[in-house]
Amino acid sequence: GSFSYKSKPNYSGTDTFQYEITTTSVINGVTEVLTDTAWVTIIYDTTPSLAINKEAQEDSFKAVGDVIPYEITLTNTGNITLTGVSLSDSLISSLTLTPNVSTLDPGESITATGSYTITQADLDRGYVLNTATASSNETDDITDDARVDAERDPGLSVEKKVKKTGTSDAFADAISIDQTTLVTFQVTVSNTGNLTLNSLKVSDNLIPSGTPVTVEPGGPATFSNDGSGHGQLLLANPLAPNQSVVLTYTQEITFDESATTELTNTATASGIPAGDETPITDSDTAKVRMPKVNITVIKNWEDASDEDGLRPDEIWVQLKSNGTPLDDSVKLHAGNSWSHTWSNKPKNSNGSAITYTAQEVEVPDGYDVSYPDPQQIDGQISLTIRNIHQAGTVEISAEKRWEDFGNRFDTRPAYIMVQLLKDGHAEGDAVKLDNSNNWSHTWAPQIRYDGTREIAYSIQEIEAPTHYAASEPQSEDGHHFVITNTLDKFKIQLIKRDGCDKQTRLEGASFELRAADASSGGWQPGQLLENLTSDSQGQVQTNNFYAP
Repeated sequence: GSFSYKSKPNYSGTDTFQYEITTTSVINGVTEVLTDTAWVTIIYDTTPSLAINKEAQEDSFKAVGDVIPYEITLTNTGNITLTGVSLSDSLISSLTLTPNVSTLDPGESITATGSYTITQADLDRGYVLNTATASSNETDDITDDARVDAERDPGLSVEKKVKKTGTSDAFADAISIDQTTLVTFQVTVSNTGNLTLNSLKVSDNLIPSGTPVTVEPGGPATFSNDGSGHGQLLLANPLAPNQSVVLTYTQEITFDESATTELTNTATASGIPAGDETPITDSDTAKVRMPKVNITVIKNWEDASDEDGLRPDEIWVQLKSNGTPLDDSVKLHAGNSWSHTWSNKPKNSNGSAITYTAQEVEVPDGYDVSYPDPQQIDGQISLTIRNIHQAGTVEISAEKRWEDFGNRFDTRPAYIMVQLLKDGHAEGDAVKLDNSNNWSHTWAPQIRYDGTREIAYSIQEIEAPTHYAASEPQSEDGHHFVITNTLDKFKIQLIKRDGCDKQTRLEGASFELRAADASSGGWQPGQLLENLTSDSQGQVQTNNFYAP
């Protein structure tokens, strides 16, 4: 059998108990009671004991300001009451106890809660190790700790911009410049992660070592050599998360006469995250462009295929930039089709487009020169030089004259067509003569000679207008032709008869012949043209011819 024993609180000593066992048995029909007695001695020692258990309520953290709650439980695991129970924590300055007592009977517990706010040092370390310490008057100090790991997320970004030095322009990803221009680069390095970056380094693939640089925050510095001749800068201070450092430096950019029209400038930054040994990197580019053009000059000869043999074997042409000679003059001749191309010339200067011209160094004897406006398509500029020699040419012109009383009867057509004839054959298309060109036309200079024979030019009216008689084109010099169109004219005849019998012709009747003038009410008598009198036959005939 068994029995339960409970000592008095905090009792220490020996207790003795009589333990009697009684049983009943039946033997041969006779019931007997059997009894036995034993003495039990209990030696009771006091055993003070305190247990602690600490747990974090979060598994991880990833940012400054994150809060980790903790729960700490103290339990009296001994057999005596514990007094003066206290609890402290290495990171938590204020703990809340439930219940808020300092005495624990055997088997009793108290719970403490508190929280800790994450700092950058915790993130850089990679974890938080928090230790709680408990004690009582009856026990030694005991401890328990809880570790919470950081979610490490290092990050680095680089942004590179450029602008023309000394301007109010905003920094941009790319700019266009003249052939040689001072530009300012701006490199912004940002910590985009949650760990401090150490040993921060910035390099530039186009900036030479020794180039001054301004660092903000920081101050002036100088690019060192990265081992390949490019600039490299080791920043003195670590870079905390969500912070940036800005580097500003100036460089003169020059484009040569190669086909290169764009330079890509790359800045690269690297840093070692706290608690790590492997650097992380990022890079960005800024582009500097110089638009270039190809310039082609073409020589055009307008000299009737050198009919007079005056064309030189070669000419020299000077390229000019905004009126200033550029490069050496070049030679044009039949072997290069009287043409030359200058390649990869800058398009702009001081922010404005350059005006390119090509000028003949010396105009050939017997020729005039003209320079039509340049033509530009995409990156190609076309310049033309015209040399004109007129000695072997002749100008042919046509003039239409009308004899129709100033078109009083509105019989003149809106236009006529005239064809140039060369040795009796049509040359080119027919041309239109009308009021807009004063009924005249001059053809482009025509070749005067075929070998030693002078070419015969004439003109022809395509179709004579109705009511007009056309004269043959007239010319005094064989070059200027006049076509005269004359309005057809008629005489007017009347017969005066007696109004009674409608048959007898009357002599001596007087008539006024007047021009008919148009008015809103119809035709009205106008200018007196003739006074007429009927003869013995009653007939009247005008003395003059009149248009229909």
